[in-house]
Amino acid sequence: MIRIEPRAFYRYALPTFLTEWADPLRALSFKTELVYLNAHESNALRRGPLWKGPVWGMSDPVLNGLLGKLRLALDKLGGEAFVRTQTRSPKDGALFRQHAGRVTHPWFALVMLQASRRFHDDAAWLELNSALPVIALREWVSLPVGLEFRCIVRHGECVGITQRPADRGASPLLDQHALRVQSLLLSFTAECVRRAVCPVVVIPNVPAAVHAHAVG
Repeated sequence: MIRIEPRAFYRYALPTFLTEWADPLRALSFKTELVYLNAHESNALRRGPLWKGPVWGMSDPVLNGLLGKLRLALDKLGGEAFVRTQTRSPKDGALFRQHAGRVTHPWFALVMLQASRRFHDDAAWLELNSALPVIALREWVSLPVGLEFRCIVRHGECVGITQRPADRGASPLLDQHALRVQSLLLSFTAECVRRAVCPVVVIPNVPAAVHAHAVG
């Protein structure tokens, strides 16, 4: 196993964080509201007794302030959003999986994050680099599972396209238009690369407009 030095990996990965995306690249993705945490809020999220419930949380000055920031962000997104941090989503958590990452109340965003091992690992890694977690609420878009793709780019070239597995198997419509979908994804990825500032980028959750145009 190759040992990766945490600080070196942080410098390598930093350009891919949502907080570091260039505005032209950000404009191609889902609308996102970034909620920056201070040290007290980060500690409360990582270690606070959230099991006591939202009523207790509103009585805690630190958590109540964080809930207020999340509520403002949620309101800007129409009252519902996909929750993650600047690094990745807490998709290993049971509550997150149950709701597909969708939150309509600030408290659920906190609970989903705290229940995730991925979140805690990333928070510890960020702490080693004198950084804090940033909660990223992203515009909620309901995508058919089989029409969600991830494009991976290295040195300006698309080196891979993965499709999220669908529970019901392959889509006949997608199979019929496979080459068209591939062409649209490659074109979209090329535009993302043109607008990006880093040579290594992962572009998850291609916007719904691509899917609709691909199979419409």
